[in-house]
Amino acid sequence: MQRAAVIEWFKHNPVKVFLLILILVSASIGAVFAYFGFLSPKIVPYASVESYPLRVSIELDKAWFFQGESVKVTLKLKNIADYAIKFTLSNVMFYIDEEGEHHQLFFTFVVTDENEEVFNYVWNLGAAGVINSHILNASEEICNVLYWNQERSTYHQTSVAPGAYYIRGLAPPNDSFGIGARPYATVIPRMETPNIRFKIIS
Repeated sequence: MQRAAVIEWFKHNPVKVFLLILILVSASIGAVFAYFGFLSPKIVPYASVESYPLRVSIELDKAWFFQGESVKVTLKLKNIADYAIKFTLSNVMFYIDEEGEHHQLFFTFVVTDENEEVFNYVWNLGAAGVINSHILNASEEICNVLYWNQERSTYHQTSVAPGAYYIRGLAPPNDSFGIGARPYATVIPRMETPNIRFKIIS
């Protein structure tokens, strides 16, 4: 009896039935887009450069930042060969992470606006004046996580204005890479990634 009543209601209310179907279809499409949007990987700003057997890459968490927000910069040095390599850096530099731990600095990064350089991570860091050698196994990588607080490379601690900026990674912070044993080491010049464009908004 109830089934017959429902069928009769459908027959006598075609407009309402159409609207009900339209609502259900729209809700289903929205749910599908939300589902795949949640599961799909987020595309983060990334750039890299290779000089065999090394790859240097730079990555940001996102493509825009609020004014005054710290910009997290992830830099990686990877051995892309299928064998272990020994590389040497001179004028070694160190940085302190957010937990107060000291780490050797393998990179610097440079931020520019549309016209000029506004920040270089190593502008106020000193070099130890020593030489360090490292073994990097096949496919192994070294990572430095650095931060930019949106201030210019000046002693006046002036902040940059909202707008478009560009960031690129350089490795090593100075000099070059020496690959292999001395005195027959191969010299790889300082490697520089392409620019990543990002925005600071107010």
